Amino acid sequence: MQFTLPLAAPTEVRPGLFLGGLPSLNSAKSLAVTHILSLLVDTSTLHQHCDELLIPAGEAAPYKQLLIEAEDAEDTNLLKHFPSCLRFISEGLAGGGRVLVHCVAGVSRSATIVTAYLMQTEHLTSDQAISALQAKHPIACPNDGFLEQLRLFEAMGCQLDTQHPGYKPYVLGEVGRQWQENGFVDQESLPLPHETGDQGEQMYRCRKCRRLVATSSNRVPVEQRAGSGGFPWRKRGKGGPGDADTESSLFVEPLRWMENVVGGEVQGKLHCPGCGARLGSFNWAGTQSNMGAWVTPAFQLHLSRLDALPHAGPPPALLNIRRPLVGPAAVTGATFPAAGGPSADTRLPMLYVWLY
Repeated sequence: MQFTLPLAAPTEVRPGLFLGGLPSLNSAKSLAVTHILSLLVDTSTLHQHCDELLIPAGEAAPYKQLLIEAEDAEDTNLLKHFPSCLRFISEGLAGGGRVLVHCVAGVSRSATIVTAYLMQTEHLTSDQAISALQAKHPIACPNDGFLEQLRLFEAMGCQLDTQHPGYKPYVLGEVGRQWQENGFVDQESLPLPHETGDQGEQMYRCRKCRRLVATSSNRVPVEQRAGSGGFPWRKRGKGGPGDADTESSLFVEPLRWMENVVGGEVQGKLHCPGCGARLGSFNWAGTQSNMGAWVTPAFQLHLSRLDALPHAGPPPALLNIRRPLVGPAAVTGATFPAAGGPSADTRLPMLYVWLY
């Protein structure tokens, strides 16, 4: 494979938007760059590569900077940084500024971010955006993992949609790779189901103690057939995801209360964090659903052990005020006596009605 040296000067791919490698930082001042987006493994040493980035003590920096620590590797999740990076670029250009996006060589990481920006702002597919970028910056070449993320970004409508059918399987695959490489996952990085979900969201509770263990936002769609590979969003036209009506189990992403999944065990049981009742099982090597779908890794909750209820949302603000209705007005259809006071046979008892 032929290695291409990074260009010394950045490429202006769109008016005010520059793309390059580390050497391009030396052109930041002459190009009147106002915003610098850096994607490096270690951003703490960034200033060692360019004297122009060294700001004397007490002086304000002549540019705004966004630092993203990311390795140029196929399993690096750059997708999660798309929103902050694209917002940074848009804000810089909207104010009449000039934005430089760079990594080490200006080939993969920075090219991926600029490709995503072109997709979002010019309504291009991932292939169209890459071709448009290479027309200006020929060495642009996102690695295969970043290409998959750009295609998923395209499928999500060029925004990070965490409820998209393809997003959860992608995140699940990322966690699986982390466990495979390190033998563990960071428990604090795992999501925790919240009582304050969106109205209409499905809430899954332990049938024994009513502890909330998952919500529909934690659910992983099951689409792939046994032995298939790749992301399920590629095959959306070949069948929808399994749901609670067709699957006897609920497949979810690993959650923070699943303490035994973060260690070195390949498989095991999942127990309710509230009462200890068995709710399901997990297997980092994967398991097959009753519909023939292979899920890897698999975190499976048995629906027979859960109660699924829709989240009703918070009550109206006025109903949170606890106050009484006093007197005859509280009685439907009450008649009031004539002036002069109630007679003995028309007096109504004082009635208190508490509203919650």
